[in-house]
Amino acid sequence: MKWYVAPFLLLIMAMSASADEAAPVFNAGGVTVKESEIRYLLGNTAEALRERIVESPEERQAFIEKLLAQKRLAEMADNVVGEVGSKDYWELQYDLIRVRQAFTIAKFKEGLTVPDMSVIAREEYMARKNDIAVVPEKRKVAHILLTCEPGCDREAKKAQLKDFSASIAEGAKFADLAKQYSEDFASARNGGRLGTAIAKDDGNIAFAFRKASFALENPGDLSPPVETLFGYHLIVLEEIEPSYTVPFERLRDQIVQLLEREWTNEQVALFRGQQMDTKGIDMDAFNAVIDSFQ
Repeated sequence: MKWYVAPFLLLIMAMSASADEAAPVFNAGGVTVKESEIRYLLGNTAEALRERIVESPEERQAFIEKLLAQKRLAEMADNVVGEVGSKDYWELQYDLIRVRQAFTIAKFKEGLTVPDMSVIAREEYMARKNDIAVVPEKRKVAHILLTCEPGCDREAKKAQLKDFSASIAEGAKFADLAKQYSEDFASARNGGRLGTAIAKDDGNIAFAFRKASFALENPGDLSPPVETLFGYHLIVLEEIEPSYTVPFERLRDQIVQLLEREWTNEQVALFRGQQMDTKGIDMDAFNAVIDSFQ
């Protein structure tokens, strides 16, 4: 493709940053584009793509074509949205409102001067230690699962697991039995071991399974058959990871960031609240509209 395909862009890229931004760089079919607009878009384009646009006439052509298409399609919205007050009209208006609202909040946050939270970080650590610093005890367990579809012989499943317990007591290896008999095929390959240690309040693990796991006292202890939605399990405790407290020094930066976020969110909430003044609203008219939905 020849260089003449986008001569106007070659001119634009060579223009001084001090150019008059009140005047458009060009107007194509009613669509106005300014130098600052092009600089903004290129400045927020991935570096590799920006380099291709700068170096390649074809990429420049594609860039301006996409820009014009975006702007023309956006301007068409008013023509295709339907009558003022229609469902489509308000969908468009509230999409715009959400974007403008988010922009306002973002700019409000940029203007905030966040206090130095490091001075109260240790105090906050002590106050929230149980929530942010205490890592609860965890258990590493393995299991043998026998699935039980509706109508299955539940007593037979439990009896089979009890037989496994007896075999283990006589010297059989839990891992070998899991590999041969467990119907949780993902863990069976690893001798029945779960991928990670489980916590007492781990909502991703069935309650009955967790309860049985934490009832075991010593590594090597076996549970009785445990019923869950998946079937019946025989669980062995492999390791106990004791609870511990993360020291303040390791959490200091995270606590400071948490306090900064909380303070910022409080300021945003106050700012929003200032915009909720209903003074001047005709509440009778407002309530009449709401009452019409009864």
